[in-house]
Amino acid sequence: MQEEDEFYGMIHQARDEFLGKHEFQDQTWQWARELDDEGFFLFCYLMHDYDEKLLSKNSYQETVYTLNLLRHRLLPLDLTNQGISLMDQFQILFNLYEKLKRENMHWDACEEFVQEQLKMHLQQN
Repeated sequence: MQEEDEFYGMIHQARDEFLGKHEFQDQTWQWARELDDEGFFLFCYLMHDYDEKLLSKNSYQETVYTLNLLRHRLLPLDLTNQGISLMDQFQILFNLYEKLKRENMHWDACEEFVQEQLKMHLQQN
């Protein structure tokens, strides 16, 4: 529980820092201000690819929304009770994102990849 409290504290601090910057004040960044905490964590992770011009502003927004959707659809709600921390859950999503950058995957392949990652984490715990 302490890990989650620290996570959410860090997210709130990062949200204030990032969204307080002048570059994020225009209306085109409204979507980022409306993200839930987990979505904002994805926003922060993907910022590197946006800064490196690997993602346009539109693809940045789309990718954050897509990963957040995948998080809700592919990761069961009770994973923390099964010993998979919140950070491990995000690591699974980040692994999927990095794989998707290298190869085109259909939904079924994404589901299979996430299930394999979950099994691996469960075996380690």
